[in-house]
Amino acid sequence: MLRATGAILLPEFLPPTLRGQSTARPADTTTSGEVDVSKLIEDLVARGENDLHARVVTAVERILFDLVLHATNGHLGKAAERLGLNRSTLRYKLRDTGLSAENPHAE
Repeated sequence: MLRATGAILLPEFLPPTLRGQSTARPADTTTSGEVDVSKLIEDLVARGENDLHARVVTAVERILFDLVLHATNGHLGKAAERLGLNRSTLRYKLRDTGLSAENPHAE
């Protein structure tokens, strides 16, 4: 599903996988798979990367959504309530981060 308004389609409206970006976990992860946010930010800035906000937010959201979905046994309504999000917003964000309620660990 494409989320855009108006008649102009820009690459930033597309999910990362369609833009050619990987949704895999960043290299700056701990052995438990958690992202070291400070290290991730430092590395992105040091490499002169762009789109820092989106990259960091996506990394944090993947962890947050994974944990909340696990705690709610994949129940989108309960997960959305705990996150303070609308259920449709959560579904969109799950697709955007490459996760699903059925299998939150999917890449």
